[in-house]
Amino acid sequence: MKLGKMEIVSILAGFHGYTSYLEICTPTTAGIFSLLDTARFTKIHRLVYDASDQFDDGAPVELRSPTRDIEPCLAELSRRGERYDVILVDPYHDYECSYRDLALAFRFLNDNGVVVIHDVLPPSSGRFISPTFVPGGWCGLTFIAYVDFLMKENPDFATIECDYGCGIIGKGRQDDIFASFRDGWQNARMDHEQAFGYLSRHKHELLKLQTGRDFIRRHFSPATKAYIGGMRRRRFARRVRRLWDEVSGRGSRMTGTQRN
Repeated sequence: MKLGKMEIVSILAGFHGYTSYLEICTPTTAGIFSLLDTARFTKIHRLVYDASDQFDDGAPVELRSPTRDIEPCLAELSRRGERYDVILVDPYHDYECSYRDLALAFRFLNDNGVVVIHDVLPPSSGRFISPTFVPGGWCGLTFIAYVDFLMKENPDFATIECDYGCGIIGKGRQDDIFASFRDGWQNARMDHEQAFGYLSRHKHELLKLQTGRDFIRRHFSPATKAYIGGMRRRRFARRVRRLWDEVSGRGSRMTGTQRN
């Protein structure tokens, strides 16, 4: 099974019994809400920023900001006293938004909850880590914000080596595993290419990497088994539909007929 951010969120929810979910995203990082196992949750909220009033990806939007300023949204969450079991952070991938969104997610997290942050291990340098927006696969500087946050907070965390890197952060604390890397990281982090090179050389130590297979093994349960089985059936059904559309479309062209 190919793991992505939504599969990780859904498996964590089933394994831990999480029932509340917040997603912090933008129009360019949203789009796969349909993969979330919504049946697991009794509360699902999305905060979408940098989104016009016309933005509609077919999924519910609880809180919206037309700019990258999300203070009014945060004030509303604070006013309502909201807390969540699992928070997905898929930010606008400059440094400021990435660090801000991660720190704020930590603030609204239940004590036994987790934050999942996307795009923390870019596949390569160049366009993927551009400090400014690039259409397509843009991870930006989120990886720098992620390492900075980990070094400051020393939280309990792991990073899954899939889907451009998915960090999982809990509120528990751990011993400082970064002591021998702090100086090197501080020397590299101000230049995004140097930071990526340093991260690439020390990714296992800095990120506590797990493979997708390791993640599933650590979180295997009846709920995980049921979720994976359902995902495989849905993906198989989609492949069959695509194949049928291709075959029937080809047949229509050959016979000169048109399907309604």
